[in-house]
Amino acid sequence: MGPSAATEAEPASRLEWRREWIEAEKTTDGPHGVGARYRLTGALLGRRIATVYETIAYEPNRQAAWKAVSGPLPLTFSRAFEGVEGGTRLT
Repeated sequence: MGPSAATEAEPASRLEWRREWIEAEKTTDGPHGVGARYRLTGALLGRRIATVYETIAYEPNRQAAWKAVSGPLPLTFSRAFEGVEGGTRLT
């Protein structure tokens, strides 16, 4: 599995790929894994909106999931990674 799975699993490392985020930082110590938190800041209509996400599931090169623990929306989302010929499938 290529580096894209590891990059996609850690929200703070995806800033360059996500136009809706203008700042991203890991706010907990230690490696990425269950319990790690990230503050992601976006901009909408000229207003900055910060959300803190916590990693709620993590299996390296297999899957990752997060939930918002602060911010305007109660979001939960996940990603699954599958090695395929020539790269990684993200679903």
